[in-house]
Amino acid sequence: MKMKLFLLLSSAFILVACGSTPHTLVESSVKFQPLSQDDLVRIVDATEIPVIPENSKYLGTMQTEGSADCSVEKTAQLMIEKARSLGANMVYIKKVQTINFVYSTGMFTSSRQCNVALVDYLNVEEWGAK
Repeated sequence: MKMKLFLLLSSAFILVACGSTPHTLVESSVKFQPLSQDDLVRIVDATEIPVIPENSKYLGTMQTEGSADCSVEKTAQLMIEKARSLGANMVYIKKVQTINFVYSTGMFTSSRQCNVALVDYLNVEEWGAK
């Protein structure tokens, strides 16, 4: 009986975990107009450029999470969509780590390796050379 209860609770936990949002976001009080699909959003890696531009305004921090489709392309698309909605024209990737993500479709359980990114969203006033 205890084993059945344990399996039931474990299954419920896995299903709830899989239904979570694709990211969490901590926003600042600074608000900008959302960007259009035509506006350029730059993705910058902190390992290549360790200092953010002086003329930037912080708009928020997000950490992506593992999901059934955690490809680099899908993760980048999520980050750019969130940047546009915040009015950020720069996504500053502070840290990337690989996790083993376990997910369930209800009948099957599977796992995959996902890259999880911690990013800051910034609005850079002037880029200089465009």
